[in-house]
Amino acid sequence: MAHTALIVHLDIKGESFSDFLDLIGAHAVNSQQFEAGCLRFDVMLSTETDNHVVLIEVYESDEALEKHLDSEHMAHYREQVDGMIENRQRYRCECPETVYYLRNYGTVTLGDLIPRTD
Repeated sequence: MAHTALIVHLDIKGESFSDFLDLIGAHAVNSQQFEAGCLRFDVMLSTETDNHVVLIEVYESDEALEKHLDSEHMAHYREQVDGMIENRQRYRCECPETVYYLRNYGTVTLGDLIPRTD
């Protein structure tokens, strides 16, 4: 079964950027701790555009992503950050069966790559 990814590009108001980073960091941890279907939740900061954040989220399935979007902690996160976001673009993606995942973060060699087994 293919996994489902959500890629989100966010432009954050400059005066809210630091507070937003605290909130999205907590949200990422909560998503991975409380949702069995959340396999990965990365928060990335653009080195090219000020106050631009990219979220990379991977879920076991479309159903797991929908459960995340409908969760109580997601509703709370949205309430907290609604006024901080200037622009949001979302891309729902299917992770192909040939996607490789890193065994550990850090230096990557071919031996660190493992094929998905599902």
